[in-house]
Amino acid sequence: MDASPDGIEWFDVQRANNWTEQQMLDYRQTDLQGRIGLVQLILGIAIPWGLLPIFIPSNPTGYFDASLYPDYNAQSRKENLWANQYFSLKQMAAEPINEYLVNTAVPEGIYVKSLMTYNSGTDPASDEFYRQEKLSMLNHIAGRNVTDEVIWCAEEGCSLSFPVSMPAWTANSLMALGI
Repeated sequence: MDASPDGIEWFDVQRANNWTEQQMLDYRQTDLQGRIGLVQLILGIAIPWGLLPIFIPSNPTGYFDASLYPDYNAQSRKENLWANQYFSLKQMAAEPINEYLVNTAVPEGIYVKSLMTYNSGTDPASDEFYRQEKLSMLNHIAGRNVTDEVIWCAEEGCSLSFPVSMPAWTANSLMALGI
């Protein structure tokens, strides 16, 4: 379980810039409007005119399993994927930050074990912020029922996709936890 609160990317910018809550929310809105604008460009110009590779160049590097990249790439060029992105972003921009994880906890007595990405941010301070937020979220969700130490994925190439991109590491870590 690698759980971060919704909006952590904006909380990290707030931390880095020492912003107030309102400054962070204003930045979030501007960021989401920028994302919506990009998706509108993709839907209105890039897809109809065949220019999507200019907006999103093919890059199979790091995609696991590499043999599946052509299928993924083909799907990412379809209009319905971008229409879904558009409506999801519009909904996100119209609502407050989702507090689902903040309001969620496992029942008492259920023990939680965790594998998490060690470096998730953009720099060492950001990485530390993400780690602390994830630990806080884990302790909240687990109701403080975390039974063993968290196993951190800190190896080269470790990212949020480590369960898929690093299957041997993940399997060994799960076995170390007795799962």
